[in-house]
Amino acid sequence: LKLQAEDLIDMLTDTPREKVTVMVAPDNVVEVTKSLRRFKPEVITNNLSNLLEVNRRAPRNADNSGAELFDFLKYHDITTIYNRLDEIANNHSDSVEVHVLGRTYEGREIKYVRISHNISDDSTRTKPVLWIDGGIHAREWVSPSTVMYIIETLLGY
Repeated sequence: LKLQAEDLIDMLTDTPREKVTVMVAPDNVVEVTKSLRRFKPEVITNNLSNLLEVNRRAPRNADNSGAELFDFLKYHDITTIYNRLDEIANNHSDSVEVHVLGRTYEGREIKYVRISHNISDDSTRTKPVLWIDGGIHAREWVSPSTVMYIIETLLGY
């Protein structure tokens, strides 16, 4: 905690367990490693930025559907998002349904996705649900990407 108070490390693990992950600036690695030597520290990566970039570009479509990857770091128009939702539903027809909730003032469809472990089991319709909203305001781009990320993560992409 002293290292954290001195801004030599950033805790990346919320609650300390057997293993704790910390981020250390390159200039502080030697000092922090010496201070933590009794804990036998292990360096996961010397370049977090590079690791994040590689991870961002890594294929996520675990189902080998050949689906084009969705770039969560850029703006997508509603047609692209809806096409992706339809593609996801087609690839996961046993667990995903796309529905139309209503229409906008301009008459465009407002779609939502239902995800369930067994979409054809009607008894799942009476269970509690989790509602995640994104794209409420006209100039938002990150909230639809966040919702798409959650959907794809839930489905194992």
